[in-house]
Amino acid sequence: MAPAVGDQFVLSVAEVSKSDRELVRVTLKRYRARMIIDVRSYYLDKPAGVYYPTARGVAIPVSNYEALKQAILALEPAIQALPEK
Repeated sequence: MAPAVGDQFVLSVAEVSKSDRELVRVTLKRYRARMIIDVRSYYLDKPAGVYYPTARGVAIPVSNYEALKQAILALEPAIQALPEK
């Protein structure tokens, strides 16, 4: 079950490390009575040992999920065609 506080719903789906101090977190959440997919950069506050969100990110309505999924799937052949380093 996802954490819920009042009308707030947040489900962390995935995290991708960008560096030792930054990660990208994908969450499903309710924002202003709409369900959104939030892909956001988080930074580590080392003294506290906690990640906090930055302004860098994108919030996409769940109704656009299929279009987002197709866009991500379209990346695979382009990435595979990249020259090896």
